[in-house]
Amino acid sequence: MPEHSIRPAARLNEDLIPAALSGLIGGSGYWRSGTLAGFARTGDYLTGRTDQLPDQYRGWYWSRFIGRIGAVALRAGSFPVHADLREVLLAMLDVWAGTPFADPAALTRMRTGTIELTDDGAYAARDGRGAVLAVHGTGAKATGRHFVELRTGEADPPAPGDITEAEPVPTGGWGTPAQLHGLTALVRANGPAPWDRDAAAALADATGLSRAAASLLLAGIPDGSYVKWRLDADARKTLRLKQSEADAGLRELNDLQVPARLDLLAGVLPDDPEQLWRPGGQAALAERIAEAWRTQQGTRPAVSEATLAVATEHESVRMAPAAVCTVFADPTSNAVLTRDADTRLRASSVIGHGWEGEDGFRFKELLASTCQAMPWIYAELPGGDPVREGLPEVAALLRERLAHPELLLDTRGHSRRGWTVADLAASFPGAHDYREARTPLDHPTLDDGLTVIAEGGIDRRGARQSPGIYFRPA
Repeated sequence: MPEHSIRPAARLNEDLIPAALSGLIGGSGYWRSGTLAGFARTGDYLTGRTDQLPDQYRGWYWSRFIGRIGAVALRAGSFPVHADLREVLLAMLDVWAGTPFADPAALTRMRTGTIELTDDGAYAARDGRGAVLAVHGTGAKATGRHFVELRTGEADPPAPGDITEAEPVPTGGWGTPAQLHGLTALVRANGPAPWDRDAAAALADATGLSRAAASLLLAGIPDGSYVKWRLDADARKTLRLKQSEADAGLRELNDLQVPARLDLLAGVLPDDPEQLWRPGGQAALAERIAEAWRTQQGTRPAVSEATLAVATEHESVRMAPAAVCTVFADPTSNAVLTRDADTRLRASSVIGHGWEGEDGFRFKELLASTCQAMPWIYAELPGGDPVREGLPEVAALLRERLAHPELLLDTRGHSRRGWTVADLAASFPGAHDYREARTPLDHPTLDDGLTVIAEGGIDRRGARQSPGIYFRPA
C-alpha cells in the first residue's frame, strides 16, 4: 500500500458514479461527488494515517465492495461499458488499491455490521487496538448505523456504541493492489478486453441463461437503468443483440439482488489480469463465471432460441421471457411454485396496512405471468418442447398454492379512497377483527373468512387512503 491513499483525478465527473455502478449498488442518491475520496479517507482513519473523520453517507452500503471489488473490475475491463463510465470505474479501482480494503492482511482483521451509537454525533472510535467507524444508516432503525472495523491485534478496538451484528469481511478473493493497478493500466493502454461471442454462448450453455443474459453477465451486468447509457448500436452489434434482447437479458438477471451480484462476480477474474487479453482469456473467464453461477444459482434448464423468440413476442411486463420459460421447463425448482406463501398482514408506516414479507408479491407476479403465458405456450410451441411439456405441472402447482387456506391476495386497483373500515362494516355482517398478524395491528380490520379489509393510512395532505382489500382464494 502506498504511504498516502490515491484520490480521484480532479477532472473526473463523479456525478456519473450511480450510472457506472448501476446494478452493483443501492441507494444511488448517496453515490455522488466525494464518494471515492471518502473511501480513501475512511481507510486513512482506520489505519491511523489521519485523525480527520470522513463524512458519513458517502455511498450507501459501499462496504459491500470490501472483498468483492472484483465485480467492479470485471465491468471496468469489459467491452459494452460506455467510455465515460469506464473512467469512473477505473478511478474507483485506483482509489480502492490505496486503501486497506485491498490489503489481504488487513482484510483478515476487518469486519462490518450494525452498531447502535451511544451519541448520534459521535460515530468513530480508535486507540492502539484499532478503530471502528460508522459509515451510514441501515434504513431500519433511527439510531442504527452500518460500521467498518479494523483491528490492529487480537483484542476488539473501542466502539462508539453497542455492536448488535457483526461478520468478517470476505478474504482470499481477487483485488490486491497489484491486481487492481495491473487491470487499470491494461485497460488504459489497450482498451477493454476483446469480446468473444463463443465464450458468451458457452456461458449460456453452461448455465441455462439466454444468450443475451449470458453476454451481459460476462460483461459484468452493465445495467440499463440509466437510459442514457444503454448499449449503443456498436456495442449491440458486437454482442449480436437487438435492443429488445438486451433489455430482456437484463430483466432475466433482475432477480439477482445487489449482494448476490457482488458475491457472484467477486472472484471470477484471473490472478493475472493480462490473461483477459490473451487468446482463450474470455473463454476461461466464462468458465469461471459459469462455475460461480452454478454454485450460487444452480443450473437452469436449457431453452431453445426458437422458444425464446416466441416468448419474446408475448413478453410479460412482470417477468423476462427467459424467466417465464424457465418456470415451465422446470416447475419444481421454483420456490414460489412449490412453497405456500406467508401473506399475513402487518402494520405499515406508509399505507397503514401491508403484507408480511415478499411472498405475496412474488406469488401474485408469478400467478399473473404464468396465466398470461399458458395460452401461447399451448398454442404456439410444438409438442415435446420442454416449456410446453411443463404446462400441466405448473397449473397443478398453482392450484395447490391457491388452495392454501392462509394465502391472502390483494385486490390492487379496487379503490375506496376516503372510506374507512367502519364505512364498509355493514356490507360484511358477522365479520370479526383480523387475527393472523404476527404482531398486533394498530389499525382497524374486518375479516369474514373470504375477505379481509384493513384501514388505510393518512397521506401527506391529511386525506384518508384507500383501505386494503384482500381475499383468500381457497
